[in-house]
Amino acid sequence: MSKITRFVWIIAAACLVWAVILALDVVPQLRGDYGWRWPFAEPENYTYLLPLIISLIIYMGLGWKLQGRATAHLLIAWAVLGGIVLTVAALYVTTDRLRYELYTRTISGLSAGWHYAAADMDDRGGAEKALEDWPDFMASYEYFSSHMTTSPPGMPLTYYGVNQLLEKTPVLTDRLAPTLRAEQCHNYRIISYSDAELSSAWLGMLTPLWGSLIALPLYWLGRRLYSEQAARWSVLWWPLIPAFLMFTPTPNTLYPCLTVLVLVFLAKGILDRQARWVLAAGLGAAILTFIHFTLLPIIFFAGLFTLGEYFRRRKSDSLRWHWPIIIGAWFGAGLLLFWGGFYLVSGVTIWDIMDQAFNEHLTLDRPYFPWLFLHLNDFFMFTGWPLTLLAGVGIGQIVRAFRRKEAQSLSPGAIFSVGAVVTLLVIDLSGTQRGESGRIWLFLSPVLVLMAGSVIGGIDARNGKLITVVQAGMVVVMVGYLRVIGSGLSEPPQHAPVLTETSPTALIGNGSEFAGTLDLLSFAGHIEMLPDDNGTAQPTLVIWLNWRSKGQLDIPYYLSFIPVSPEGQPQPATVLQPFDEQYPITCWLPTSGEMNDRLVIPLHSESADGEWWVSLAIMDRNGKALEVTTPNGTPDQQVGLGPFKTLTP
Repeated sequence: MSKITRFVWIIAAACLVWAVILALDVVPQLRGDYGWRWPFAEPENYTYLLPLIISLIIYMGLGWKLQGRATAHLLIAWAVLGGIVLTVAALYVTTDRLRYELYTRTISGLSAGWHYAAADMDDRGGAEKALEDWPDFMASYEYFSSHMTTSPPGMPLTYYGVNQLLEKTPVLTDRLAPTLRAEQCHNYRIISYSDAELSSAWLGMLTPLWGSLIALPLYWLGRRLYSEQAARWSVLWWPLIPAFLMFTPTPNTLYPCLTVLVLVFLAKGILDRQARWVLAAGLGAAILTFIHFTLLPIIFFAGLFTLGEYFRRRKSDSLRWHWPIIIGAWFGAGLLLFWGGFYLVSGVTIWDIMDQAFNEHLTLDRPYFPWLFLHLNDFFMFTGWPLTLLAGVGIGQIVRAFRRKEAQSLSPGAIFSVGAVVTLLVIDLSGTQRGESGRIWLFLSPVLVLMAGSVIGGIDARNGKLITVVQAGMVVVMVGYLRVIGSGLSEPPQHAPVLTETSPTALIGNGSEFAGTLDLLSFAGHIEMLPDDNGTAQPTLVIWLNWRSKGQLDIPYYLSFIPVSPEGQPQPATVLQPFDEQYPITCWLPTSGEMNDRLVIPLHSESADGEWWVSLAIMDRNGKALEVTTPNGTPDQQVGLGPFKTLTP
């Protein structure tokens, strides 16, 4: 048995022990401590784990077969598909309402905030105005979304741009928006979104697809810096990264793909001596920081890789002393080109935004020394201990080669690996992290995967298969027992409250149709003396209304009642929300069936004698009434109901 094989078996055994400890919650500190700990919960139904387990078995089995093919095209496509399917299977462990969960996580301020902010831009004068005041715009989200208080404009601006494009494609939004509108029909802020603003949520909901596209640049980078086999193992392993599966659909699961793409540009520019690719890498890094400052370390990493390549190649390629400076200048030009352009457009500098972001971020209190360990533990755990430990073996091999003074023979991958490790340690030692590093540092996980792949690449494939199986086991345990993300949004009401009291008077058929959507089927009512807020008995109309919906209203509406006395004198209007917040009018759907409501309307009169009528209108917050077609087919703004009399014993 070779030394590497022994290492692989030791890793497998250690990870098995770790998985049992986590599943039994023997050591809660594995999930964090000192101000942050991931919630632990046993699966509500262990059968919900079966789709994930079956998907993992199929993914690994076919993936191993595709490893041996002459070309990697099918393996890459399989990894993309696997990333999507495994993400959905992991989500199913905690909910069978997959679309609802993806949707609410996308629009929520708790888990994101960017989609909400994009819709908010229109209310604040548009994107141009928001960008000019971006630090203040960030600060205004202090009590709604901690993510937005530290966010540059990249993600909200992306959603805003998609909103504007979708406004021009009603044929598309008419199909995409209705199902989403119904999923948060009781949330008055979200229900008031336009069809385009609702439809743009699909951009975030499809993050499992966008993030899985990392297989393409990851394969190129692995093949160019390490080896063909290292690239193939890395592509196969990426969908088995717990953080990638568990934090969907937050942008953090997309950042690795974008990061690797920038690193591809950088590696091609440096290795092929093509300045335009280095410029593209700098421009890409600027865009990454425009999306979120979490990705700032990529600039530092790029500098380390450049210096490492200089010292590795300075003799063999006769590099001059100023070569790293030239590379840095091209990279910096890309950064300056983007952020300088943003300043010219908005008048806001990157420093203005960073000041606001770090002022908010660093207010979170985390003790420094314990979190030096906890941050790394969190990152390694959510990347997967099998791949992390195997990457550690790879670093050990590089260190031994360096000690033997074989630095000149080190591969670009070795320089790349060391740069990533140094970057990770510098971030950790800086004390700027505040927990959740498993999610926040996910953009560095591809490098660990490549490092692990480089170890397996040159040895018996059975070792790679064993690591794959153990990594899949880590996925099952972590997805099954850790609860890392939620939307914070409540479920919409499923049906109207059932009335326990029926009208003592006969129902009167009506048939009025509001906005071609709501039918008032029938009504009944009477007048009786009921106590007002002061306890004084006052004439009051008690009315029963029976409705049926043919569609869904897209903004909150209220019922406006104007009682008319027997003398023909209108009384002050009473505006009520049908079913209050239990089943608001925006939740009424064709599937709701017949809905029966009982409402109480003060008559503001000393006498209840005679026949009373009431004018019913359905109005929005601005007092605009829905058009109603009365029973005789006449269009109007209201419908008259009555007569109502005092209930006699």
